[in-house]
Amino acid sequence: GLLTSAALGSDPRKERLFIYAVNQDGEIRIGVDGDRYNDPSATKHETLWENADVAAAGEIAFRDGIVVDVNDESGSYNTRGLFRQNHQFRAAIGAALDSCKVRTSVHVDRLLITGQ
Repeated sequence: GLLTSAALGSDPRKERLFIYAVNQDGEIRIGVDGDRYNDPSATKHETLWENADVAAAGEIAFRDGIVVDVNDESGSYNTRGLFRQNHQFRAAIGAALDSCKVRTSVHVDRLLITGQ
């Protein structure tokens, strides 16, 4: 479905950080990023797809409904470093966002990569 700026935060001065995971079929699930390390009720990457294998996982930031940052920070799936190293990882994110008609500030290959 479509992700709207209302769901993703419409204040252009503030980025909203979420976690994401793309399954093997190219579907993306996005959850609100909470204190995953200290809050046992916070959504974690593995809960987005009920511990199934994924093609990509990390954090994603939106500003005014537009993706402005994406990374590969998922301790659950041990994906750190894959954004730079693995074209299929980036392709999975790009295709999943395209299928949802999510706007990005630039092509996924050129998005900022944080936490590296």
